[in-house]
Amino acid sequence: MIIKRNFNPTKVVHYVKMELLISTVVSVGIWWMYENGIAQVSLPFSIAAILGSALAIFIAFRNNSAYGRWWEARTVWGGIVNSSRVLARLVITFTDSHANQANYEKERSEAFKKHLIYSCIAGPRTENTPSESGNLVRTQAISYLGRLQAIDSMPK
Repeated sequence: MIIKRNFNPTKVVHYVKMELLISTVVSVGIWWMYENGIAQVSLPFSIAAILGSALAIFIAFRNNSAYGRWWEARTVWGGIVNSSRVLARLVITFTDSHANQANYEKERSEAFKKHLIYSCIAGPRTENTPSESGNLVRTQAISYLGRLQAIDSMPK
């Protein structure tokens, strides 16, 4: 898979130098024999047409499968983007839904938003959480997993 945008033809030649050398030597040898009258070489058109058609079909299948992989990745990425937008809308709606009540604290709501974003992005990657709410969630999750493990280990 080519990831970089810059294309270096010398690297391609480096990879195919033996095949290129062998093809050049054979071609020059056949041309030399034809020019000196040693051998009369001819290639029927049907062979080139059949090989060209087969090559076109193989290239079309490769192109089709590459496009299929690209399309699948595009749809998965679109789903991730849509899910993150829904999550952001839900967080904003959830945290600002009590803004009209007397005990609403804007700073606390903003701190909760920041903590929730941190937990979703960095929480699964690190063990340290910025506040005790992450520890509470983690403790509840561990106890739930312990109960599931106990249920799975019961004789059936």
